[in-house]
Formats: sequence, C-alpha cells, structure tokens
Amino acid sequence: APSVLCNGAALYDFAAGEYLDTNFLDGEAHRRVQAVLDRYPAVAVEAYHIGNTIHAVQPNEITRHHEHITHVSVTEAASLLDVPAPLGKLMFEGAHGELAEIRHYLESQPWSDGYELIFSDPTLLEMTARGANKGGMVRRLAARLGVAMERVYCAGDEANDLSMLTIAAEGFAPANCAAAVRESGATIVSDAAHDALADIIDILDKRYA
Repeated sequence: APSVLCNGAALYDFAAGEYLDTNFLDGEAHRRVQAVLDRYPAVAVEAYHIGNTIHAVQPNEITRHHEHITHVSVTEAASLLDVPAPLGKLMFEGAHGELAEIRHYLESQPWSDGYELIFSDPTLLEMTARGANKGGMVRRLAARLGVAMERVYCAGDEANDLSMLTIAAEGFAPANCAAAVRESGATIVSDAAHDALADIIDILDKRYA
C-alpha cells in the first residue's frame, strides 16, 4: 500500500515510484527557518527533500544520533537557502529549552497559520505545512483504498502520532510510548522493542475471527 511520509506531508506509492498526494512547505520556509538558525547556532535542522534526500544545516550531536538510529545518511548544507525545494518537512534538533523558544517564536509570527509545529521527541521539533499531519493523510489513504474509517487502526508512540491515533477506530501504542500518547486513550500493548505489533495483530485477529 502507499506510505505516509514526512509526518503527513506526502503519500507515496513505492511500487509505482510516484507521489499520490502532497502538502509541501511553501517557498518562504527556507528563509524564515534560516533566520531562526542564525539566532540559534547550536540548533540543527534536517530538511526533507521530496527526492528522498535529507539535508542537514548546522548538524550537531543530535543529528548524528538520529542519523545512526535511522540508518539514513544526511547531506550537509552551509545554509537552508542552499537546499532545493520542495520540502516535505523541516526538523529542528537541539536542547528542549531552545526548541520551545523557537516554537514560541514561530507561533507568534503573522504567517504562523501556514505551518504545523509539533515535538516528535523532546529534542526534535517538526515543522510541516498546515494540514500536513499523519491523521489527515491517513484519511486520504483510507479514501483511496476504499476503506471506511471504522476499519482503520493506527499505532504510534510519540506526539506526532496523536492526529492519526485519535481519528482511527482504535489507536494502539507500545508500553514505552510518550506520556501524551498514553493519556490520549490509546490501547497500550507490549514495549516497542518486543511484541507490540504481534499484540496488535493478535487483538485484531480475535476481533475479526
């Protein structure tokens, strides 16, 4: 089936090698975010280009750790202005306090209603176009596949998963999920490193037996 990418900014069909639906960042995002980076030299940004390339500006140890755990290499860029468009998302990486300041600053701007800002981790702040979230794109995917929303089940562990967990017929989360996910009412299963998906399959197998 097609996959939701960039926190809901795109729906990509890997079999066909094409985008089916997109909601990319506007052309002003490069300039606006670079201005933020100029004010916060310790903060990095990963820029997700639709060509399946990730560019890192001001990479830091969080960038390197993220690169290590995802096994996806990044290409360094001197400035966000050098990174080609369009972009699916921008991800700030830094100390939580600085990221909270950045989020507050961005949300206070007159153009803030064009973007979504959400923490996917205390040290990761994701920026996408308004309406680009996992919940919205899961709805579009279900519609394309002809699947009623009461038959859609989602699993996630971080705050950027909440939009899809709450629109699903039932949301599932591993035992080591973020507090916000646990508080959302998601059904808690085993730890993500062990039997989380097996638990979900078992629950749904019994439901539809």
